[in-house]
Amino acid sequence: MLISSAIKTSIIAMLGKPVGRSWKPIANKDLPHDVAATRKELNRVLATKDDVGWIVGNAKYGVYAFYDYDDEPICVGQTTEQLRVRF
Repeated sequence: MLISSAIKTSIIAMLGKPVGRSWKPIANKDLPHDVAATRKELNRVLATKDDVGWIVGNAKYGVYAFYDYDDEPICVGQTTEQLRVRF
């Protein structure tokens, strides 16, 4: 799969830089404002409690979808990891 340099730059900005086989997160002070805001909101959502009091991001099983700017799904998946690990 070919990935454009703009997408690679966005992925690196969101996840960090590869170090060996793992990713080293970029410090928040080095992030662009919009990326830092996205991370902050994602952390807030993942820390939300459901009606029973369980933390959403700690759910062991989950289904998720990523959408493009036109609200078209670009990736739909499921996980047996915690949702916060997947994101």
